[in-house]
Amino acid sequence: MSGRRQKISTRMLALTGLLSAVCLVLLFAAGVAPSGWTGLTAVAGLAVAVAVSASGYLSGVLCYLVSGILGLLLVPGKHAAVLFLCLFGVYPLLKNLLERLKNRALEILLKLAFCEAVLALLYLLAYPIFFASAVSAWSVPIPFVPVFFVLAGIIFLIYDYAFSRVMAMLQARLIPLFRQKNGGH
Repeated sequence: MSGRRQKISTRMLALTGLLSAVCLVLLFAAGVAPSGWTGLTAVAGLAVAVAVSASGYLSGVLCYLVSGILGLLLVPGKHAAVLFLCLFGVYPLLKNLLERLKNRALEILLKLAFCEAVLALLYLLAYPIFFASAVSAWSVPIPFVPVFFVLAGIIFLIYDYAFSRVMAMLQARLIPLFRQKNGGH
């Protein structure tokens, strides 16, 4: 935070709580959805980004932690909470920091490296939860792991671009309402 301390206000905590609740509802839906749960988990990450934009980085961190911990405790499908904690919840915080870099190529490379590292970790530690059904669904004899990681990287870059577009829209329309009610942060 460049040497300055962010003031924790009641309004900031209330907004963070509200956004955490929205995130938790999305995680709950992802946890019980028979399909599309990855997309719902990705959308839940928007709540963290809105918290950062509306109330500051600390608000985003609190939203991420509260939503992630409560997701692990309350969401029936733990896979959604784990994916949120490892990738889609923490990514908006990392994205906020990486987009401050002056070098766009380095920014994209670091984002891609983050995604691939998280997926590799999940692949190694949680194969039955995240990958076994995908491997069995592929009836064509092609090497799953290399193809998966290449496709995942491409999809992640598309997700990053779409995330930026949605946040630009929210920052133009929704965030000013939060800031106005939040005392003009």
